[in-house]
Amino acid sequence: MSDEAHFRLRIPRHLKEWVEKNAKSNNRSINAEILSCIEAAQKIDTSGVTDIHQYIQQEIKNNLDPLREEMQSILNSWKSEE
Repeated sequence: MSDEAHFRLRIPRHLKEWVEKNAKSNNRSINAEILSCIEAAQKIDTSGVTDIHQYIQQEIKNNLDPLREEMQSILNSWKSEE
């Protein structure tokens, strides 16, 4: 029994053309080219992405908090003038 799974894949025409072009350049079948891309994607280290995302979120929060406080202060002063 084969360890291969079969499924249909629908992709935009420009991606199909890209895969065909790369498969031809790499002397591979379209299937082999797609597998190569998937295997390469699995090897990409994305562990730092979460850290960067958390850092950016914290920086945004750090910069927005003072602005939020200033806006609240302005609103409070307007309310007290009424």
